[in-house]
Amino acid sequence: MRTLLCLALLVGCRPSEQQCTALLDHFLEVEGATATDPGRFVQMTAGMNAALEASKREHRAAIHDRFVAGCQRTLPRAEVECALSAPTEAAMDACEGRP
Repeated sequence: MRTLLCLALLVGCRPSEQQCTALLDHFLEVEGATATDPGRFVQMTAGMNAALEASKREHRAAIHDRFVAGCQRTLPRAEVECALSAPTEAAMDACEGRP
């Protein structure tokens, strides 16, 4: 019984598959926004944006399963929830280490 209680508490502290998928999507969106910031790099054309979106979809598909498994195995739910609401990479980094 004690083992079941400990296991239930541990599972409750970990993020769900949906939360980890949302984290991956949010990270790619934030990272993409940083990479295409008009003040930092060249102005993006429609063709460049289309190529970036296609590349982002391919990258997401390639890493999704491994990312979600690692997220569920190692990240606390509070850290994932914090990162999901973070508007920038720096804000996401500040979420690291949340219990």
